[in-house]
Amino acid sequence: MGVQPVPLDDLIGMSVTFTKLQELLKQLISSSNDQDAAIQQLRDDADKTRQSLEQRLGEQDVAVAEVRAKVDASADEVQKAVAQAEASRSELVGQTEAMR
Repeated sequence: MGVQPVPLDDLIGMSVTFTKLQELLKQLISSSNDQDAAIQQLRDDADKTRQSLEQRLGEQDVAVAEVRAKVDASADEVQKAVAQAEASRSELVGQTEAMR
């Protein structure tokens, strides 16, 4: 009793030919390329978003520094006004006591 070759088609239960394997390989490669393109697009979008956010953050830092400088200047003016008011009050109190 000799070994009889069994066709691959019968072994798997479907027709498997070189052409079909090539077609399957093309589909796999195409799918992989599509995924690579999608991943690259996501990377590009993420880079653009990051750059935009960095720019906006820089602009906000500048704006915060400007506001801080204005607040500091205003606080200095308030302190000067309070000091002048206290000096005027002391002067008026002194004049009032002198009049008594």
